[in-house]
Amino acid sequence: MITKRDLQQSRLFDQVVEILHPKVRARFDADWPGILRRSILPLMPVEAVGKGFSSDFGRPTKEHYSICGLIMLKSYFGWTTKEAVDRYLCDLKVQYGLCLQPTGLELGSRTLERYLQIFVENKIAADLMQTVTIALIKELGLELSKQRLDSTHVFSNMADWSRATLMFQVTRRFLVQVKRHEAGLYNELDETVRQRYDGNSNWIFGETKITNTVVNGKQSTNREQIGWDMLRLIERFGKHPKLAGMNTFKDLVRVFGEQCEIDNGKVKISEHQPGNSLRNPSDPDATLDGHKGNGYQVQVAETCHPDNVVQLVTAVLPQTACVSDAGAVEPMLEIMKNLGAKPDTLLADTTYGTDDNVTAAAAQDVELVAPTGSQPIKKMALEKFEFDEHRRIVGCPNGIKPLTKKYVDGKGRINFAAQNCENCPLREKCRATRQGNYFVITYDAKDLRLMERRLREMTAAFRDIYRPRGGIEGLFGRLKLWTGLGRLLVRGEKAVFHAIYMIMAMHNIMQAVRFYQIKARQDRKNVVSAVFWPLIIPAKAMPTASDCFEHCDWPSIGPSRAA
Repeated sequence: MITKRDLQQSRLFDQVVEILHPKVRARFDADWPGILRRSILPLMPVEAVGKGFSSDFGRPTKEHYSICGLIMLKSYFGWTTKEAVDRYLCDLKVQYGLCLQPTGLELGSRTLERYLQIFVENKIAADLMQTVTIALIKELGLELSKQRLDSTHVFSNMADWSRATLMFQVTRRFLVQVKRHEAGLYNELDETVRQRYDGNSNWIFGETKITNTVVNGKQSTNREQIGWDMLRLIERFGKHPKLAGMNTFKDLVRVFGEQCEIDNGKVKISEHQPGNSLRNPSDPDATLDGHKGNGYQVQVAETCHPDNVVQLVTAVLPQTACVSDAGAVEPMLEIMKNLGAKPDTLLADTTYGTDDNVTAAAAQDVELVAPTGSQPIKKMALEKFEFDEHRRIVGCPNGIKPLTKKYVDGKGRINFAAQNCENCPLREKCRATRQGNYFVITYDAKDLRLMERRLREMTAAFRDIYRPRGGIEGLFGRLKLWTGLGRLLVRGEKAVFHAIYMIMAMHNIMQAVRFYQIKARQDRKNVVSAVFWPLIIPAKAMPTASDCFEHCDWPSIGPSRAA
């Protein structure tokens, strides 16, 4: 049976409130328990969670609003399941935020894990993130016209193996299954092969070669030996009715195809590995980013308007690590549009600043401000040339005038005399190419747009507009320092994406806490200023005490002191 409390109905006796000292309760109200209790808890997706239970059969469930809130806190603070259960049962701060009564509480780890499974399998966290964000944007009244976009790398709870270690571990895992299910076939394997994979993988990094494979008179390296062993195992057990269908054998085949290649009868380690290659069998969804490593990444859009007291995350898009940032602009704009949080200006780094992205953003009335990237070293930029009002080149950097020039239907073609260009000192860097008796420059509307953007990037106005973009790096640093985002406690795409959404939703709640704390300090400061503003002394003259009290708003104090 489903249990959920009507949060609109207040309790006649609230035990947590009665236990707490008024000062302690005031501290809770000014922190995340207060925001969670009065604004966020009613937004919890209890209907979606309730679909996993029967409404009229079975034992009563735990109170759904409080369990949903606990799951969000667990992801943000990086609690294990046991720690989350202990907080639920024993922590007054958590109980106050979740509107729990401290007496008669019961929660087991398996129960909490079942709720977590419902969240993960039904992808409830994404909807909760959007619901919380929309509510906080309205409540805080933030300005959304200016936002910034970037991605950060996220490691799941898996070992970060090198290529050689990955190949070794995959081979050993398969041999363990062969030994367990087909002991006779395992014993038929060469003894040296069995010995290599019975121990640890340190031998593959040693300087001394322990291989026994020789090709064309040359002994294989330790890493190549693993490749040979994998190939022989694949050939031997590829048609086995039982072993060939095991996941460990499928991983062996996949890793060999991604990490090795056969060249003239010799197994070699591939020079490059694909980004979507298997990184660890324990997390088959994780992929490779060539610069940041194995795992996942998350695209994040955050407000950055200077009038905002705090900034909120408006859109989140978790991805595997191998996905390029260049393809994230349109999906992120779509998410922001659905939230009602589409900006007028979106700041991003160079990877996002392709011409296609800028054009697509402009079609949605969004200005994407991002650097264009560097030009090829041997190709002179168009901004070095002189243009007329019809977007035609009328002069090169060396002062040579073209013979013919035209720009029609978004395409330009300029012809220079060959005798003028052959001996030009800028010839090696010029973008003109020889075609018969002419040196020709061709360009199109995209080249001109990029030229205009590069010219704009050289101005102080662009630097002033673009300066707030770097602030999102501080957001990522704080999240990885204070939450579990740097190294999640889960693995697998569904669980990782769930944790990311929950962390971002709770981050926005913590930003709302900062908002009210800053507002409270400002209000206290304004009250003090309103009381004491008449006592502000001009630098050029020192008033007397009677002058001060004459302008003071305290009639009961002023006359007696003046007397």
